[in-house]
Amino acid sequence: MTTTMKIFKQFDSVSNVSDHHYVRSNLNGKKIKAKLTKTIMKEWKILEENLPETIFVRVYEERIDLLRAVIVGPPTTPYYNGLFFYVFCFPKDYPARPPTVYYHSFGMRLNPNLSTNGYVCLTV
Repeated sequence: MTTTMKIFKQFDSVSNVSDHHYVRSNLNGKKIKAKLTKTIMKEWKILEENLPETIFVRVYEERIDLLRAVIVGPPTTPYYNGLFFYVFCFPKDYPARPPTVYYHSFGMRLNPNLSTNGYVCLTV
C-alpha cells in the first residue's frame, strides 16, 4: 500500500451523506427497524475487521442503509492502481434482498460488468 493510501482509514463512519447517489432513495431517512439496524451493524463489524488493504469503506451515522466503497485495482492486473467507486443502498428487507449498487464510471466502460450508466452486473 502506498504512503498516500495509508492516511485514509479503511473503514470509517461519517456524518454527511448529502452527495450519496441514493440519498433520496429507499428509506429516505425514515425510521429503520431495529432488526435491520442490527443486521447492518453486524456487516459493518465484519467489514471493519476484514477489509483487504485495497478496499476503503465509508458508512453513514445518519443513514445506516447507505454505504460507499472504493476499490483500488490490484497489482498484476489491467486495473492496477485504478480507483473503482461504488455506492450501496440496503433495502428495508435486507438480507432477503441484496443491496442496490451503483458504480461511478465517470463515462468509461472498463469492464463488461460495469456500465457507463452505473449499472453493475452481479451474477451469484
